[in-house]
Amino acid sequence: MPNTELSKTLVKLSSISEYARKDLTYEFTSLAHYLNVEFLRNCYISLNRNKAVGVDRVYALSKYSRELG
Repeated sequence: MPNTELSKTLVKLSSISEYARKDLTYEFTSLAHYLNVEFLRNCYISLNRNKAVGVDRVYALSKYSRELG
């Protein structure tokens, strides 16, 4: 995976996932600090372009791309 920031984020999310599996009673307060523009941009790039509209009603990927920055 060439993107270092994305790699770091995925490692952190993987660690959180593992922790959640080990302690089913733990309540996470927020994971928002892991979601930055670079991470979202990489998610956008990896989207399957043949899927239906999401719950946020964004019909065009180009609109999402403009809003992402």
